[in-house]
Amino acid sequence: MTSKGENAQRQLLLYPTDNNVTVELSWHALTNVGLRRESNQDSYVVAPPIFAVADGVGGHAGGEVASQAVTARLAEIAGDKPVSVSDLVGALDRAVDDIEKQAGAVAEGAGTTVTGLVLGADPETPSWTVFNIGDSRVIS
Repeated sequence: MTSKGENAQRQLLLYPTDNNVTVELSWHALTNVGLRRESNQDSYVVAPPIFAVADGVGGHAGGEVASQAVTARLAEIAGDKPVSVSDLVGALDRAVDDIEKQAGAVAEGAGTTVTGLVLGADPETPSWTVFNIGDSRVIS
């Protein structure tokens, strides 16, 4: 599921691994326009095994375009198969290309930060790959 600025009900998923270990994931996702902005430029993707937030910057339309491009590309690599670091890097590279193509159509310019995590592809030990671009961070 890719969502932008919408409440998502609490979700629960049992995620099986290759060594018969089941990882129980529970999450809730939400963005809010806040008190100082007129529009919400942020997007998120909650598509196991990928969880990420893109914090759009660069004006009303520009940040929205960029954050949606990132979450859309990340959603494409989600699903039943493990996501490798190279899959993640490839999706982010394609998102940068998408943003560059779309930025010309947006007068304000387009940009976004992104931060997230991916349930690791190691079949023996479930683990998280944490990533960020820009000044947004994952904090445990």
